[in-house]
Amino acid sequence: MNYPHQPAERPLFLLLLFLALSSCSCLPRFVKLYDSVSVEEHLKQGLSYEQAGNWSAAGKEYDRAVRQDPKNARAWMGLGNTERALGHSKPAWKSFGKARELAPGDAEMLNDLAKAFLDLGRLQDAASAADQAVALGGPRLPYYLDTRGLVKLRQGELEGARQDLHAAWLQAPADAEQLRLQIKSHLKEAGEAP
Repeated sequence: MNYPHQPAERPLFLLLLFLALSSCSCLPRFVKLYDSVSVEEHLKQGLSYEQAGNWSAAGKEYDRAVRQDPKNARAWMGLGNTERALGHSKPAWKSFGKARELAPGDAEMLNDLAKAFLDLGRLQDAASAADQAVALGGPRLPYYLDTRGLVKLRQGELEGARQDLHAAWLQAPADAEQLRLQIKSHLKEAGEAP
């Protein structure tokens, strides 16, 4: 007796199934539903691409993470960072807003949100997010002070900007060369040196 799915016929059956799915545009959805890579792996890969400056690839990884777990604030924050780096401020703001909704007490996310608001010219919103990040503090406080100093600089509050930027300079880790260059640039714009 010949059964329809005997082992010898299974490869043919799978090939026919694959062809049927690909011809009706179902395969991409089928593959997305069964992404074998975990959210954490997508986040790690996204960060790796981000650090290498490959923003497009990073965005794809963060997007995959968001699709797998829409309640993952880190995935939304990563997606926002890549959108912002690619010059897409409004999508970045939406991603950061989602991250803020999911993790309202995350200082890093608030700092990134302040930068996105700054890019959009929404200075009051940028100031509010930057103030919250500084108030939460933590080991990355010098970065938050730099952001708040830049927001104040854009608002025309030179004295407040200088205070924040000097505080950021004094607290910046010795090996944070990129941060130090950024602070120097902002201080120069404020008419002062560190």
